[in-house]
Amino acid sequence: MEHSKNKGFTLIELLAVIVILAIIALIATPLIMGVINNARKNSSKDNAYGFVKAVEFSVATNMTDEEENFDGNYTIEGKSIKSEKKTLPVKYKGTPVSGELIIHNNTVEEGTFRIGGYNITYEDGIAYVLDKSNVTTAYADGTAVYFNPETGEKCTQAEYTSNDGSATNKKSGCMRWYTFGDKTGNTTVKMILDHNTSNWIPWVSREDYIEAGGTDGEWNETDGNNSKGPITVTKKLKEDTKNWKQEISPRLITANEVAAITGKNDFDSKTYTEWGYWFTGAYAWLYSYLSDCEEYGCNKQDQNASWGYATSDKHASMIGRAWFVDRSGGLDSYGGVSYTDFFAVRPVITLSKSKLS
Repeated sequence: MEHSKNKGFTLIELLAVIVILAIIALIATPLIMGVINNARKNSSKDNAYGFVKAVEFSVATNMTDEEENFDGNYTIEGKSIKSEKKTLPVKYKGTPVSGELIIHNNTVEEGTFRIGGYNITYEDGIAYVLDKSNVTTAYADGTAVYFNPETGEKCTQAEYTSNDGSATNKKSGCMRWYTFGDKTGNTTVKMILDHNTSNWIPWVSREDYIEAGGTDGEWNETDGNNSKGPITVTKKLKEDTKNWKQEISPRLITANEVAAITGKNDFDSKTYTEWGYWFTGAYAWLYSYLSDCEEYGCNKQDQNASWGYATSDKHASMIGRAWFVDRSGGLDSYGGVSYTDFFAVRPVITLSKSKLS
């Protein structure tokens, strides 16, 4: 009787199996790591949305008759957010969040967060995960940047020149912008256009006021009414920027941002009752391309422009007044429906720094 012989794998067969397993591992490992990394990124984005909702819930629940709103720039510190004048607790149970945010009209307008090892920027209701390369050193206030808001891409000074990029009422193509309010580690940067995209607009018209819920009885034929905010100006802003990439979040500058740029530390648009203040000198870029502004030290004037441009803030104590940047180098306040010379559109955008690299 013959006994069967057990045959094992040859060395060549074993090596072939090892090689195949190694190839599978080389292919599978990056895929698996990519899945894990994407899961972590998505988790960080979810935490960003959760944190924003927690902040907005805290704003809503802490509103009082005396506290009109919590608008302003905030730093995240543990379980609270802090501005120069306010501290607001935030009930949030997700992954710890650090960074900064801006509240406008009692909602989180934008933010730069650090969550779970990822840099997150929050703009226009959407959270984006950014690479480490997006975190750069800070841009100094007044740094000139050439950018096309329609394509969403950086452009050159030569393109800007050929496009006549600082012409009043210019809304398209390569234009010049100035950075402000940046800090080391921020993943986004705010920039203001160097000219007006529209001129001579009421801060709010009677028709827009009533459409927004105001009444004829509240409207004053001489002074108007600022209680609904810059409705007419913001309507024009939306029209001027309708063809821009909306992820750059076009908006008006706030009076508090102007005060922060110019070092006016005792200014708060919600409580400041004086007419305004001057800031000429190093801030010439902030009021350039206004009518006759060279007399007061601006970079360049434009006789086709108005005498100022609107911020998004009303005056604290006068129902007909609003804050604007003046051609003479100041943050000023005027009122009345006839003061259209001072209210123009000069957009601010928020841009990922990766777009400028």
